[in-house]
Amino acid sequence: MSHQDAILEAIRFSADCLLKEPLHGSIWTNEVLAVLGHLGHATGAVRVCVFQDQPCPHHDEKFCISLKSEWARPLAQPWTGSPAAHTIPFSRLYPEAFCDLLDGRPACLAAGRPPLLFGRQTGKTRHSPVVNIPILVDNRLWGLLSLEQDRKDQAWPEIEIDALRTIADILGSAIHHQMMVEFYQAPVERSIVGIFLLQDQRIMFLNPRFARIFGYVRDDLTNRPFLEQLVAPEDRDLVRGHLLQKKDDPDKPGYFTFHGIKKDGTRIILELSCMRGAFREQPAIIGTVMDITKRTQAEAALVTGYVGTVVDIDNRKEYEKTLKASLDEKSILIMEIHHRVKNNLQIISGMIRLQARQITNKQALDALHECETRVITMALVHESLYQSDNLANINARRHITNLANTLVMSDDHEAHIDLDLDVEDMTLDVNMAIPASLIINELVINALKHAFVGRTHGRIRISLHHESGTILSLMVSDDGAGLPPGMNIAETKSLGLKLVTRLVRDQLKGDVTIRSDKGTSFLMRFPEVTAAPAAVQKSAGPGEHNAG
Repeated sequence: MSHQDAILEAIRFSADCLLKEPLHGSIWTNEVLAVLGHLGHATGAVRVCVFQDQPCPHHDEKFCISLKSEWARPLAQPWTGSPAAHTIPFSRLYPEAFCDLLDGRPACLAAGRPPLLFGRQTGKTRHSPVVNIPILVDNRLWGLLSLEQDRKDQAWPEIEIDALRTIADILGSAIHHQMMVEFYQAPVERSIVGIFLLQDQRIMFLNPRFARIFGYVRDDLTNRPFLEQLVAPEDRDLVRGHLLQKKDDPDKPGYFTFHGIKKDGTRIILELSCMRGAFREQPAIIGTVMDITKRTQAEAALVTGYVGTVVDIDNRKEYEKTLKASLDEKSILIMEIHHRVKNNLQIISGMIRLQARQITNKQALDALHECETRVITMALVHESLYQSDNLANINARRHITNLANTLVMSDDHEAHIDLDLDVEDMTLDVNMAIPASLIINELVINALKHAFVGRTHGRIRISLHHESGTILSLMVSDDGAGLPPGMNIAETKSLGLKLVTRLVRDQLKGDVTIRSDKGTSFLMRFPEVTAAPAAVQKSAGPGEHNAG
């Protein structure tokens, strides 16, 4: 296997180990150590370590690290167990390297010996014995991935630096996922209250306590009918009515008692609390149950000479807290999905970039670069969703501004480009945001490649507004050379322009109008709703081409 193939294999192995689903237990027991060993063999490093941020003993220190995991060659002196490998005042000893890490750049140091594991800062990325790559978790510097060579004059190839960045991103994603599991999923799994999620009257999720209440194990009840299997026949209409009312009226109180049936046929008295939610973008019921059989029997036994009622609301308050925690967990998990999709897309982008380094054909390189920008564009949509307060919509103005600036800065072009952005302060549904972002990506990249050849300055304008009612108008234009005379977009061989027309027509259910006069402008009109209404049509005026 060639050196570059070994590097790519190390990335693939890291993704397989750390991004698998589900990832049970601590990732530090086996997975991370295996990844470090694979990386060490691929790069020929003497030592590969992961250091984690630790609380600093002094207030003037900003970043202290401790050894979290280590792989070393058989003859290398291990750092694990050494006091010098813990609470290293990194920001005070190596301030310039710390600034590099904060900016997302590799921090290069000389190899040291105890009591210091690192020596002076070298300032040379390519010829440093030790290279440190920042590990970011939720956009915060969590720690660093450190590799040590045994030869001072050995250069770190750029492909290895890119590969290390990609593997550090994979580590950060796995660490973030593990944190989410520990913080949000564990309390639900260990709850003393039964928690469930119903969709179409079937049990789509349940925690272990819910299964134990009815005498089952979790797999016995997953995707099984709730009413027919767990509710006593005489109470099924009662429970069905309550659940339907809650589905139709989310503000209606969702507390009631009913008789349930355990696996062995035993009848029990249950108190159920529920509220309306969503699962896989469809309506669902999320609730909790508690077995109150013994409490009900004890209350009946205590009735003496007086007839009255006493309501113990402690359990109800506990239900409310548990239910809120369950909903919070679902929201966090949806955010985690967007975060992981974004990270995975960034990993794909990094692998495309690494693969491009092995290709010399210009046409193939251009195709790979266009593919990379499309992947980055989709990653930005998921990043906007992850950062949004609403998990189904993104802020159009903020997202398009970020996307346009990213595209202009990432493309290698001679002309200085001015961006003119006129975007209404509105939200975009994810079903519109992804195709609209890809359209902007294709048109901006096309303008950067062809519109300003031989010029030192150019302008690209992007606007998005409500045109009338629920119709949105998206325009991307430039003041460049314009389209070639007689060009028919319907017959063009350009993959990017074909993609634009298909995205507008098939996904946005709209139409696109093209003008080529003192530059080029693409005007897309499409309905704001996510359903599939008829496409909006417009007659082509003088100097216009209409592609519906």
